[in-house]
Amino acid sequence: MKLPKAISVAHLLTYSSLLLLMVSLMGQVSGAPREVGAGVCALTLTAFDQSPEKRPVNVTLEVSGGGLEPYKSAEPESLKVFSLLPAGMYLISASASTPYGVVRTERSVVMIGGPLVFEISLPLYDVVLKLITRTGRPIVGATVIVGTVDVGSTDADGTVLVTQIPSGNFSVSARWLGRDISPTEPLHISTSNTYSLTASRIAFVQIQAIGVSNQGLSGAHLTITPSDTASPLFSGMTDADGMVSLELPYGDYDVKASFKGTEARRTITVLGDTLEKIKLDVFIELFGKSMTFVDFMIWLIAFVALILLLLIAAQEYNIYRRRKLPELFRRGE
Repeated sequence: MKLPKAISVAHLLTYSSLLLLMVSLMGQVSGAPREVGAGVCALTLTAFDQSPEKRPVNVTLEVSGGGLEPYKSAEPESLKVFSLLPAGMYLISASASTPYGVVRTERSVVMIGGPLVFEISLPLYDVVLKLITRTGRPIVGATVIVGTVDVGSTDADGTVLVTQIPSGNFSVSARWLGRDISPTEPLHISTSNTYSLTASRIAFVQIQAIGVSNQGLSGAHLTITPSDTASPLFSGMTDADGMVSLELPYGDYDVKASFKGTEARRTITVLGDTLEKIKLDVFIELFGKSMTFVDFMIWLIAFVALILLLLIAAQEYNIYRRRKLPELFRRGE
């Protein structure tokens, strides 16, 4: 049989090699002999997570196919070297145990010749979880559990770092100031990113310090303490309207208000957005001192009595002068 002149011997050898490789690969799939000639090469397997640093991950490796007897690592490892591996197609399975469960991935690799370094990237991510109120304010100091893993407390930005978490949906539990504020929606992980979740059971609370005439007391000092603890969570001054506004988890709170020598206390129950008023026995403020109605009346009576005494004294002095002046004139004559 004569070959066409357009096909050279070099082309024929190239086509023959490709055909041999295709037949060998088809034989592996169908159960036919796997060996491709006598070619062997080295394969290095490394396992990493999806973090920017590509941290190594200890995995259990299973390798099958090609000219290799099925292999399974006895202990988890992040690096495996096969120094003499027959050419062919191999199926590589890697599984890693994490606090969130077992993560598994499968890859296939074709060995033709030469040493090969093959990276196995597992779907494990570093994510930032941000916990916020429904007004968008970050929640500071909340303890967070993702799935069954305690991932720590939120920082000043309301965030906490969750490392090497698999893709998927996870429930999130959170407690703030001793109260349950767990988000109602799950945490859906698909890539390394920042995920924001809105906490539940948090209300917008306004507390106003007022006097007996319902006037707002500017500059009153308020202390708010959860009823089941002794540590205040808020201590500060009221604004020009005698108001303090803050977001609190549902629960009972003891409120203490003080204003220039007067005090009042009451317990409030927060089950939703609310305006609470705490009344102090302050009728009026004079000379930098708060006065009750009784104090004011006593002060007013004392002031009127003082005025009357001054008027009486002035009148007596006037009478005295009118009596004395004629005597002075007579003595002069």
